[in-house]
Amino acid sequence: MPEGGTPDDRPGPAQRDERGASGVDEHGDPRDRGKLLTSLDSQRARSPRERAEANIAAIRTLKTLDGNGDEPLSAEQTDTLRGYSGWGGCADAFSDKPEWADLNAEIRELLDDDEYTQARASTLTAYYTPGPVVKAMWDALDIGSAPIQVLEPGCGTGNFMAGIPENIKANVSGVELDPISARIAAALNPDATILNADLADCTIHPGFDLTIGNVPYSGDISLDYRTTDGGTSRLPLHDYFIERSVDALRPGGVAMLLTSRYTLDKRSETMRADLARKAELVGAVRLPSSTFARQAGTEAVTDVLVLRRRERTLDRTPDEAWIHSNPVAVPGYQDVTVNVNQAVANDMTAHAVGDIRPVIGRFGGDFDVVFQGDAEQVGERLQELLSTQITHGPALSLGEAEPAGRAEITVRPDHVAPFEYSVDQRGVVWYGDGTTVTEIAHGQGDEARRLRGMIRLRDLARELQRLELDPARVDDPDVEVSFVK
Repeated sequence: MPEGGTPDDRPGPAQRDERGASGVDEHGDPRDRGKLLTSLDSQRARSPRERAEANIAAIRTLKTLDGNGDEPLSAEQTDTLRGYSGWGGCADAFSDKPEWADLNAEIRELLDDDEYTQARASTLTAYYTPGPVVKAMWDALDIGSAPIQVLEPGCGTGNFMAGIPENIKANVSGVELDPISARIAAALNPDATILNADLADCTIHPGFDLTIGNVPYSGDISLDYRTTDGGTSRLPLHDYFIERSVDALRPGGVAMLLTSRYTLDKRSETMRADLARKAELVGAVRLPSSTFARQAGTEAVTDVLVLRRRERTLDRTPDEAWIHSNPVAVPGYQDVTVNVNQAVANDMTAHAVGDIRPVIGRFGGDFDVVFQGDAEQVGERLQELLSTQITHGPALSLGEAEPAGRAEITVRPDHVAPFEYSVDQRGVVWYGDGTTVTEIAHGQGDEARRLRGMIRLRDLARELQRLELDPARVDDPDVEVSFVK
């Protein structure tokens, strides 16, 4: 989103259906989407060092684009940028290990201090999604011909934006904390609106039809979230992103998100109970632990969740199986158990790409999901399972009617004077109480316009008083002219 401009000339997300060359590829996808998704898997380099080298090459290419305006990317530049897979699979690039010293020196040369700090911090959460999984998640959705408003929270370089089927008309927005990933996302998806911001600093006005993506996972990073009953809960990063993604939806909107299995499996039901008051679980599919092994260098069991925003928030928590989890025994180990979500346990075959096996992990009981097949077969099975669950669940309505209005995201300012109203460059009115900054009004409604006018009068009065008290500006005709205008 541009830094300047007024609320009247601020552009919204553009229509993605105008992009790309015509034609149908071997997958039956118009405009070579299948080939594009395959190119995403150039991110699946063979070793951590190769991933780091590909990241460095992408950053070098990105730096050459600065100042080039809207000049389109070449095929070579596009391929190089798509090779950026984040630092989750090559954290040693930021270590003091001698064998990584040359790459670390290159990274320090390319990034400024803030970029380097953000890149190093992202090693805990940045694991990008393989192309077949992206394709399966999109293709499991039945989307009509009307434009939809799409949000990808924690968008990375925009893999899910790139994977939108070209017959779908979509206004796309993404939020990404890492500045390098955000700039690559903007370069690769010029029709999308990309905000380089922390989701916790964003105010999202409900209205999105679909939130889709791979939320960042971390059991060590937690954030305060205001729950449905008005209280505050400290949530792991991935659960926070899921709650905010559902909050961004219009009634009947859909969230399709890739998350840690612990969202469903953990013993505490607090987050799931809060989520169930405002959303129904339509689908849940557990992926093989090897899904991210080639691309991100990590093995972890993850879930794809499909949630539908309720027409109204319930007064009480419903009694639904997915809210609950129960311990199951790990075979061969006395008194060793692992927690599993009740909805998954009720029919493991229908909720997993492969066989779910209780095992002994690093910290006790754990799960492994084993699948005999390659990445393409994982995607095919994922799509099959999601489509079946969606077909038999609550009806989803996407792309059936024109959006009622434009969904908006605003970023909270870094600083607002305590106990004062201020207007940012997008025309949003904020109020600071010395501790927090709260959005008061936005858009072109009467209240927002009146507040902006009053703030403008206040600022002009202050400037006039300052000039009147300045001995050097007494009887200055330029001052009188400026205020007459």
